[in-house]
Amino acid sequence: YFEESQLSLALALMRFVSLVSSEDQDRIKPYAAQSLLSLTRKVGMPCWLADLRNDIAHGSLPSIELLERGFWWSLECVRDFWASNTSHFSLICVTTKNLFASACAVVDSFLASHLIDPKICCSSRLDELNNLFGDDRSGVPLIQYIATSILQCSDPKLSSAPASLCQSIESLLVYVRQKQHLQLLILQFILNVRASTGRESLCTSLSLAWVTALCDFPARNSNPLCKFLDVYCVKNFDWRRALSHMLTVCSIHNYDLCVGVVRSYNRR
Repeated sequence: YFEESQLSLALALMRFVSLVSSEDQDRIKPYAAQSLLSLTRKVGMPCWLADLRNDIAHGSLPSIELLERGFWWSLECVRDFWASNTSHFSLICVTTKNLFASACAVVDSFLASHLIDPKICCSSRLDELNNLFGDDRSGVPLIQYIATSILQCSDPKLSSAPASLCQSIESLLVYVRQKQHLQLLILQFILNVRASTGRESLCTSLSLAWVTALCDFPARNSNPLCKFLDVYCVKNFDWRRALSHMLTVCSIHNYDLCVGVVRSYNRR
């Protein structure tokens, strides 16, 4: 159409009508297929637009005036569609944003209390995260937030004892495992490693501890972190992505972790 080609406009219009009206068309059972006319009526198209599409499909090129009328009607249809969807999804975004903010507050509260005193019982609040974990659009960002929050722990004792850190937040790790997201959380620890990340940093030590546990679990080796793992987590861990990241950021600071990921990738 924008090339001022009558044929281009006709083909574009024919394609548009076919796509919009055939959403409910059952192509697997052609004997039960509905006519184009009934389909266009179902989506609110005028009958003349269906006739126009059929004429074009059979080689009859309508006048440019009729084609332009069909084009502008179709354009208005698309505008209405996007306007209604924009309004609908904006409400979804607001709802999701509020849920995410509430979930982050729950995570912050949990970590703040458990890193001070692991005996404090507030794990029941973790159930408030259920709605977000049921939606991949918000579940994955929440895992990223949890990983970042854990890595921001400033206690130097925990950097040298990742198993102690995991023990102090056991209920959170168990909850994440139940939601089948633990492999994503472990991956996020690794993805937070940079070339400049220190060997003694919590990010490096925690990542290395989990990589070791992922290898010890199938081998049934003794490892305090293995109790947090299950078959699903070990089987679905994305070693390829972990390897790609570590090869990109490999440095003298994270050399041990890089070697551990490479060896684990080769053993799987």
